[in-house]
Amino acid sequence: MGRNSLNTRRAIFAFSQGEKIKAGLIWTSHLIGALDSTYGGDRHETRQVGRALLEMVRQDVHLATRIAEDQIWNKVDDAIERALVMIDSGVMTESVTHLTTALSHVTTIIQRAMQFLQEKGLLK
Repeated sequence: MGRNSLNTRRAIFAFSQGEKIKAGLIWTSHLIGALDSTYGGDRHETRQVGRALLEMVRQDVHLATRIAEDQIWNKVDDAIERALVMIDSGVMTESVTHLTTALSHVTTIIQRAMQFLQEKGLLK
């Protein structure tokens, strides 16, 4: 999408969907840290919980990719995919690095959308 191809509809969607995804990534990171420290990342049940939550967040990323049409969502999805590989490999804490990368990309999307909406006088 880039800054030049933003329109009001896409910016609103990117902003709202981005905030939801951001929260999901933060929750997932905290959950993975807590589960790993409490039960250990090698337990199958622990990995299933982390994976399930992250897959739900990923579905929102796929929706955002289709509606907001910003290529940076693909970078978010790639980072989530790498996090899922870490979870599946039993090194859950290593997935947090990739979730942080995804969070950084989402924050960029939100910031860009917010700035666009502010310039249009829709946010103060």
